[in-house]
Amino acid sequence: MNKVNDVSDAIFWWLEEIPMDELPDEAQTIVGAYRNGTYDVTEASESLEQTCRSHITEWINTNNQLDSIL
Repeated sequence: MNKVNDVSDAIFWWLEEIPMDELPDEAQTIVGAYRNGTYDVTEASESLEQTCRSHITEWINTNNQLDSIL
């Protein structure tokens, strides 16, 4: 996986790459709406950042730790 540098990087991964079943429940609703075209990228990004900030930060830290090991 590419290094995740900040919340914007993580949000991109969540919106575009991460399978829905790997996302927290509250993120699945937002990402699903984005992937179905209900939300545009700005709306989805802002919603994810507001609703899931702690999950995103945890995800960044975990992925960067794994990246440093591998």
